[in-house]
Amino acid sequence: MLSGSSKKHTLPWIFPALIGSQIFTVFLTETKFVPFIRTNVGAFELNGAFLIAATLLYFWKHARPVKLHPLIVLLWFWFSIALVSIVQLIGIRLLHGFIYVIVLLFQVFFTAAFYNLLLLRKDYLLYLFRCLAVSVAIVGAWVLLAQIGSPGDENAVGPFDGRSQMGIYMFACFWMLLMYRFWPGVSRWERLGLYPVMVLVLYTIAVSGRQSVFVGALVGAAGLLLSFVALRGWRRFELTGHVIVAGLFVAFVLLNGGKYLGQLDYFRGELLTLGDRVRLATASESDAEVLDNDDEFDLMQRRGAIQAFKENPILGIGWTGFWRSKYSHTGNELHSSAWRFVAELGLIGIVIYVGFLGIVFSRAVRLFLLARGTPYRSSALVLLIGFGSEFVSHYYNRMFTDRPYWLMLVIFIAFEALILSETKALSVAPVASKNKTTPELKPLPAAHG
Repeated sequence: MLSGSSKKHTLPWIFPALIGSQIFTVFLTETKFVPFIRTNVGAFELNGAFLIAATLLYFWKHARPVKLHPLIVLLWFWFSIALVSIVQLIGIRLLHGFIYVIVLLFQVFFTAAFYNLLLLRKDYLLYLFRCLAVSVAIVGAWVLLAQIGSPGDENAVGPFDGRSQMGIYMFACFWMLLMYRFWPGVSRWERLGLYPVMVLVLYTIAVSGRQSVFVGALVGAAGLLLSFVALRGWRRFELTGHVIVAGLFVAFVLLNGGKYLGQLDYFRGELLTLGDRVRLATASESDAEVLDNDDEFDLMQRRGAIQAFKENPILGIGWTGFWRSKYSHTGNELHSSAWRFVAELGLIGIVIYVGFLGIVFSRAVRLFLLARGTPYRSSALVLLIGFGSEFVSHYYNRMFTDRPYWLMLVIFIAFEALILSETKALSVAPVASKNKTTPELKPLPAAHG
C-alpha cells in the first residue's frame, strides 16, 4: 500500500541509500563490464541488482505481496519472445543477443522491484525527484566544466559515453524535472532552485547535437503550448511560460552562444539543418531525390528492416539480430525502436510494441483525467506530453538502452498507483463523514491493473 506518513511506516535506511545511488549511476555510462556491446552493463546494473535483492528480501521477510502492473507483465512477455528469437543467431551475434536478453530480463525485474519499493512510501516519489535534481545538477556542471576545459570539442561530455547518449538521457530527465517542478509538497525556494538545473539540462541537450531529440523537443513544446487548453486557471500560464523561457534560451544560444563556447556553434549547425534531416529520415522509397543518395544512413536502415521483415515475418531475425547481419549494410544495429521490433521480432514484435504504446498512452491519459481534480494535475499532464515527445525521439533512438526513460516508466506506474489511491480515498471520505462512529481512515491499498 502507499503509506502517507513516514511515522506510520518506518523502513530500513538501505532503501533511501539505494534509491539515491541508483539515480546517480544512471549517468555513469563510461563504466562498462561488457565493453563490446552498445548496452551499458556497469554501475547502474550493479546498483540495480542490490536494489532488486533488497526489495525482494524485505517483501519476503514481511510477507508482503508483490504488486504487478500490466506494463510489467508485457515486459515479461517481451523478454520471453526475445529469448526464444535469439536461437536463430550464431557465433558472436548469438553471444551479443544473449547479453541483450539478460539486460532485458534485468529491466523487467528492476521495473517490478523499483515499482514495489515506491509503493511502500508515498513520499518516496518526491525523494526520487530530489535525488534526480541533485544528480542532474552535478552531471550538468561536470559536462559544462569539461567543455570549458576543452574549447570547441563537442565530444567533451563528462561522464557520458558520447554526445548522442548525453542528449537522449538528458531529454528524459527534462520531463521528470518538469514534473518535479509542479509536484505537491515542493517549496517555492526548491522550485526556484530547479531553474538553473533545467538550464543545464537544456544546454547538454543542445550541445549533444542529437537531431532526433530536437524533433522530440519541438513536439513536446507544442504539447506544452496546447496545455493552455487542457488546464484551468493560472496553471495554464505556468506550463506555457516554460516554453517561452526555453525559446528565449534557444534564441540566445543561436545568436550569441558561439561567442562564449565553441560547442554551441555545433548546436547551431545541427539545428539549422534539422528540416533536411527530417525530410531524409521520413522519405519514401519512391522519392527519387533520396534514392540517389545511397549513403543515407536512415534510408539504409529502414530498407534493411523491411527486407528482414519480409523474409522473416513471424518471429523476425532474432533480438539484436540486425547487428552485423546481411540486412545491415553499415554493420550497425537498428537505431529506431519501432523498426527494431519489426525486423527482429516480426509480427509478434509489432504486437508487443503496439501493446506497449497502448498501455503507456491510454493509462497516461487516464492518469491525467483522474488527476485533474488533485494537486498533481500539472505533473500528470507533463508526464503525458513527455511520453509523446519521447515516442517521437525513439523513432530513431534506442529506448532499450535509455536508462532515464525506464526510470520515467517506473515513476509513471508508481504515480498511477498514487493517484488511484488518492481518488479512492476521496470517494470514500464523504460516506465516512456521515457516520460519526467511523474511525479515521487508514492508508488505502493502491489499485492496480
